[in-house]
Amino acid sequence: MTRCVAQTSNTSLDSVPASFPHRLLQASQKVAASLTDVMYPPQCTFCCEQLASVETSAQLCQTCEQVLGTCATNSCPRCALPVSDSTAKRTSCVRCLHQKLHFERTYALGPYQGKLQEAVVRVKYPHEHALATSLGRLLASKISLSQSFCQTNTVVVPIPTNWLRRLVRGVNTPDYIAAPVGRNWHLPVFSDLLHCCRKVNKQSSLSPRDRLRNIRNAFRVSKSYNIGGTEVILVDDVMTTGATVNEAARVLSASGASRITVLVLARAA
Repeated sequence: MTRCVAQTSNTSLDSVPASFPHRLLQASQKVAASLTDVMYPPQCTFCCEQLASVETSAQLCQTCEQVLGTCATNSCPRCALPVSDSTAKRTSCVRCLHQKLHFERTYALGPYQGKLQEAVVRVKYPHEHALATSLGRLLASKISLSQSFCQTNTVVVPIPTNWLRRLVRGVNTPDYIAAPVGRNWHLPVFSDLLHCCRKVNKQSSLSPRDRLRNIRNAFRVSKSYNIGGTEVILVDDVMTTGATVNEAARVLSASGASRITVLVLARAA
């Protein structure tokens, strides 16, 4: 039986009246967290500067939020490539006009350079999962996107990696980015909807043409889901030529997805 994503329940334990033991446990956890903050003061997940207060274990200081969340306004609405003022007013740039794209729009925190580039490189390692979560929260807060989607028919889907690469690396960074996006926008995150079904070479080492061949037919949609008419928010860490997200979007569209939007931390030229 396939799961219809439009009917997925968002019910959580927070909506269930808490019993006395449960309330006592919550109070104990808050006390323990306060003691931990005293012994180990919370730090910014990027610069390690001590924070005066912290909402979660994955938080950035105000300075790093400003530096990393640049959100350049002069970018192509379709692929988020930095462009001139006049081109930014169009629906797509010259590069997009010469490609067959299967997604409608792309949002990024900023260009792949400087401190944002440093952050994106760091989140590819397992011990930096807190930073990846922080950047996901920043992405969700900076991009005013959630109101344009129907919450009962939209899902967040991270770009998957091949099981062997995930085993070697120990992490799939888009999973950590996608989770806070789903929480902030109250949308379900389906990390198992899209699968990377074969080994692919590292895209960054290939030419644009080779990237297209390398990623072709690398993804498939799980048979456990019925995504007919569903809007998908596709999440990745960095977008360069767009070959990876476009191939994922193609497969999702072929399986019935009605609209696909791409969210990335950074857009490389």
